[in-house]
Amino acid sequence: AVYNGTFEQDDDAGFERYKKGVAMGCWGLGLYSASTAVYAFCLERWLAERFSLNSLYFVGYVVYAVGCLVNYFIHNVVVNIIMCFTFGMLVVSLNTLPYHMLSKFHTDETYRNKDGTKRGIGVDCSLLNSCYFLGELIVAASLGPLLERTGYEKIIFDNSK
Repeated sequence: AVYNGTFEQDDDAGFERYKKGVAMGCWGLGLYSASTAVYAFCLERWLAERFSLNSLYFVGYVVYAVGCLVNYFIHNVVVNIIMCFTFGMLVVSLNTLPYHMLSKFHTDETYRNKDGTKRGIGVDCSLLNSCYFLGELIVAASLGPLLERTGYEKIIFDNSK
């Protein structure tokens, strides 16, 4: 959407724009990876102690949604690269905070089954993992046929601007 390139090699100018877009996308992935590491470090060191885990989880999704909206409406390379930071925040929120919440839940002594026993944290972590991957599987299985029917740009990105 930013470079308006094409991967068809018969259009030399379009293919060059495509290659520039791929190169810039690599910088975006680099920033995404760095932001994931930095946000995870900050979350573990300071944020989880100062704010509730539920609030941090919610803020992670809100920041990601804002980043997606900004990327959708503003077709500027610098802005799009900077917004890659928000994707890193989502990944940390999605893959760290639920397990942190689960561990806090298991340290609470009021959590007991009717017979007085406790279910292990390993079982709950595996259930959480299964739900996460089931969600990924459902999205992947449903988007494949949808993309095949309608075309890539019409579903994932609206490049009609």
